[in-house]
Amino acid sequence: MSSNEAGFDENGDDHTDRVSRYRTHSSRESEHDRSRTRGREKDHDRYHRGSKDGSVRDDRRREKIGDFDRHERSSRDRNYHRHRDYDGDRDRRNGNRSSSQSQGRFRNRSRSRSPSKSKRKSGFDMAPSMVGMLPGTAVTVNDAGQLPSVPQTMPGMIQNTLQFGATQFGVLPLMPAHAMTQQATRHARRVYVGGLPPLANEQTIATFFSHVMTSIGGNAAGPGDAVVNVYINHEKKFAFVEMRTVEEASNAMTLDGIIFEGVAVRVRRPTDYNPSLAATLGPSQPSPLLNLAAVGLVPGTISGAEGPDRVFVGGLPYYFTESQIRELLESFGPLRGFDLVKDRDTGNSKGYGFCVYQDPAVTDIACAALNGLKMGDKTLTVRRGTESGGQSRSEQENMLAQAQQHIAIQKMALQAGVMNLPGVGIPLAESSHSPSKILCLTEAIAMEVLADDEEYEEILEDMREECCKFGTLINVVIPRPSQTEEQISGAGKVFLEYSDTSSCANARNALNGRKFGGNTVNATYYPEDKYHNGDYGEPAFMPILVVDRTKEAPTVECTGLIEYQELLFVDETQYCSTLRFKSYVVYLGRNSRTSKPSTLGNDGTTESHYDLLGSCLKSKEKAKEAIFYSYTSHINGFAATLEDDEVDQLSNHPEVVSVFPNEVNQLHTTRSWEFLGLERNGHIPADSIWLKARFGEDVIIGNLDSGVWPESESFDDEGMGPIPTRWKGYCETNDGVKCNRKLIGARYFNKGYEAALGHPLDSSNNTARDTNGHGTHTLSTAGGRFVSGANFLGSANGTAKGGSPNARVASYKVCWTGCYDADILAAFDAAIQDGVDILSISLGEPFAIPYFSDVVAIGSFQAVMNGILVVCSAGNSGQFPGFGTASNVAPWVLTVAASTIDREFPSSVVLGNNKEFKGTSFNTNNLSDTKYYPIVYSVDAKAANASSQLAQICYPESLDPTKVRGKIVYCLAGMIRGIEKSLVVAQAGGVGMILAYQFADSSGIRQDFFVPTSVVSGIDGLSVLSYIYSTKSPVAYISGSTEIGKVVAPVMASFSSTGPNEITPEILKPDITAPGVNILAAYTKAPRRLSRLVDRRPLSFNIISGTSMSCPHVSGIAGLLKTMHPDWSPAAIKSAIMTTARTGSSARQPIADASAAEATPFNYGSGHLRPNRAMDPGLVIGVKARAPDFINEFQESRYT
Repeated sequence: MSSNEAGFDENGDDHTDRVSRYRTHSSRESEHDRSRTRGREKDHDRYHRGSKDGSVRDDRRREKIGDFDRHERSSRDRNYHRHRDYDGDRDRRNGNRSSSQSQGRFRNRSRSRSPSKSKRKSGFDMAPSMVGMLPGTAVTVNDAGQLPSVPQTMPGMIQNTLQFGATQFGVLPLMPAHAMTQQATRHARRVYVGGLPPLANEQTIATFFSHVMTSIGGNAAGPGDAVVNVYINHEKKFAFVEMRTVEEASNAMTLDGIIFEGVAVRVRRPTDYNPSLAATLGPSQPSPLLNLAAVGLVPGTISGAEGPDRVFVGGLPYYFTESQIRELLESFGPLRGFDLVKDRDTGNSKGYGFCVYQDPAVTDIACAALNGLKMGDKTLTVRRGTESGGQSRSEQENMLAQAQQHIAIQKMALQAGVMNLPGVGIPLAESSHSPSKILCLTEAIAMEVLADDEEYEEILEDMREECCKFGTLINVVIPRPSQTEEQISGAGKVFLEYSDTSSCANARNALNGRKFGGNTVNATYYPEDKYHNGDYGEPAFMPILVVDRTKEAPTVECTGLIEYQELLFVDETQYCSTLRFKSYVVYLGRNSRTSKPSTLGNDGTTESHYDLLGSCLKSKEKAKEAIFYSYTSHINGFAATLEDDEVDQLSNHPEVVSVFPNEVNQLHTTRSWEFLGLERNGHIPADSIWLKARFGEDVIIGNLDSGVWPESESFDDEGMGPIPTRWKGYCETNDGVKCNRKLIGARYFNKGYEAALGHPLDSSNNTARDTNGHGTHTLSTAGGRFVSGANFLGSANGTAKGGSPNARVASYKVCWTGCYDADILAAFDAAIQDGVDILSISLGEPFAIPYFSDVVAIGSFQAVMNGILVVCSAGNSGQFPGFGTASNVAPWVLTVAASTIDREFPSSVVLGNNKEFKGTSFNTNNLSDTKYYPIVYSVDAKAANASSQLAQICYPESLDPTKVRGKIVYCLAGMIRGIEKSLVVAQAGGVGMILAYQFADSSGIRQDFFVPTSVVSGIDGLSVLSYIYSTKSPVAYISGSTEIGKVVAPVMASFSSTGPNEITPEILKPDITAPGVNILAAYTKAPRRLSRLVDRRPLSFNIISGTSMSCPHVSGIAGLLKTMHPDWSPAAIKSAIMTTARTGSSARQPIADASAAEATPFNYGSGHLRPNRAMDPGLVIGVKARAPDFINEFQESRYT
């Protein structure tokens, strides 16, 4: 194809867009096929730059023989659609990149064929006309009652626009008057139902919706079935459900999100639905008398967006989900309806939609605030469908709209990470003015075109042909979008690699502003190091600020690429990060040899590893260089740096169970133990398990985490006896780490991290010392000693202690900027050999993955087989309808969810008009309770050289001290953490801060601010802002306190991951819930790096939240049970904990979730932990058996 035929336009004229349809993968594959597909996607993703022919690789994670293979395959088949989310997560983590060097790219067999070129040229796949959808236009009906845009072949005949089979579309024959009425109203009587479960059919759909319509009272036509017809598309999982009347179809719009066969389905208007015409046929809005509660729905969440106040929302980025867009719009008020227009073939967003607000008064405010908002490379167009002639707004109303705009985009900015505020001069990694050899073209290619292989290759050819004219072109790379519709870093951009900067400059000057396929091209330079590292996402370069209390202003500690690294405690920590290299874990099963207590021992097992890899590399010496871990104690396997063909060979080797990448895992208290009943009012009652178990005397608890701060008082060994003789571990004393009779082991494992980096770490990193704080916190929660006077900057005063205060503890540091598989498996092998009794694991994958690829599942299996109970966090991915988010779901581990305790930290705002808003905060000091303080909106206190947008979010150096001194400052959330905003306020002389934070939720997650602060919701924040502008001298007061026993608990934390179990659905996960919100425990005294801040305030204890915090609560109780019953197996301890749990709260009501709805076992498993009941459960399962019954199913699979 020549460039002037479909590529660059020499004259600058638009060409017909080339659009191909990307069909959603809907065939139900076997686990074997899906694993192979994922492996192939990774091949082209990770190694595209070095590929020759792009040949399809074999499955690198082959299933093994035995019952486990059939069992897992069948269970995974039943839950295939849930696992697409896991695949999407893998794609996001690795990216989907392709280059011009990959000519033989793998074709997904489920993708639809590309339309023929003749059809593409004729506009077959062009988007439908926007007539009637664009702002300021209206669809009119002529005198004959017909739509002018719809061809009428003859009176009484309407052309159907939905392209189904021959029996459902085409010209309809002349029919009787009643039938003509039915046909004429069909478009208004049908609803679109998307996201259907895999086993749905016409009969089940009709029966379900007829029953639901009866239940809610939606049968406007009287008794009988509301559904008269169902047209289903099994391949694309949607259907059109036809109702008896127009009114019943409108009533059915309230059913959006209803659970059908375990799946939340979408209910929408069809694409041929015309609101103007429908309004003449019957009610277009549902009856307000519907009883939605009868089917578990909330009123006011319908999707039918019609009416005179309808708002057009255009320019939406393709990667924003419907729920994200709805959240953005609902920041201004509840919606009466919302319709996101989608391509009916692919289900992808077309980039625009319509909404209607319940309160028409907010319509113009929302339009003014959102219209023109920059979102990535898109600009929003938001205006009324029919422009209103309203009066102009006052300056105060304009300011309020501006505040609403910023509050509205906060969660979108966090979710998408690509949003730019107009006028905000944040220094990004902008390289357009720094010459390099790499040129990046944006806005040149429609995303859907890249999904088709033929189109993709033609685009590469066009790019090569045109771009080689400006110099020596080495390569063309065009990252492709994910098949799961998730955002892929750099997808849709074109990267041109030239041999020198002058050629690149020539190309930039020639291509910028040109048109490709009708799209105007934007050409900018791109950093060479990022390109060669496969980083196409253009993350920002942001300086990390250091808080030094002896100086007035922060200083810069380092400047580097900041890459978000989520931890399994709820935080927003970021780190300077670098690239990853190719390293893998090769799992060979259980080690049956007599092994030495080392993961690097040069015994027969290690030699066998060298021999095995050497047979693939044709050199044993090369094998020794490639292997950086040899697991020889109880796990048989090794970790090595490998190439593509070597992975293929090993995957097919008869001795190999599985080969999987060395990927990064995430790091998933004074009052909590009293809440659990171990003490009362500071005293230990006679029936406490602490007394019965001698506080966990001599049980050994191991912790795989970020290390330990050995000097913490929680690890003091005063009064403890000799170390148990069964202990075989040791202490690595680098960096001054010293063990004692309490902390009996401290080791570090970082070779997997080094392999990912591609170079050794600085020697200062070779230490078991915890500089993160996470590991110290979790280890002390499980087994820390009694420490009186513990508090967090004045909050949560009391005596800190762990679950097993007299236990011996051992730390295994496996987490650095992440926790790598190879290091985790090495630590498991070492801990088993060392002789721990309990292992506490507060880390894991974001979602569940197959057991043969899950390093925690593999390591914990071997631990359980050696009599060690493994307790794991469930993860912090929250809840998603119809999909289990819990990780660490192997049947042999004890998986822990997180819930609240009956302590909270309220921080209320009292305004001068006596209105009070309840916020939250850890206030280390309070304002005087005898006076009010002036309050100022940060925008009105901006520095002379700062923009209003920066001042709005209290960005560093954006405030004028002369306008802030002695005042409470009202700030909006965004860009930087609240703790940094409080520092900005403090440095400007402010005495307090009110932070309007859209994400303030019931989970009670807090930050340690530098000035008295109250975090209020976005809605309350608007009320505060309205008060500021309603009076000449606004004043306010901020109070803070700690309250115990005044809130209902436990309540499930909003972040806590939930079931069902996505790998083995018949096994319930999580197993138990325990306190995981605002937990006080020991912490590192190293400087804390938080986003743009390094806080040097010394902390002996910290309060943090997450399933990472709930996990060690259960580990500590397990240690007590092991002390009381040393003969109990891991299954027996797990049984005692689970069978004695409770499902009720302090209010004698069922445990609720974060939305106040009744929680289910998918939230809390068997219930909330009850330690005193667990020591005498009455019945335990598997007292003597080391391997529970379910483990036998895995014996023949060579998992062992």
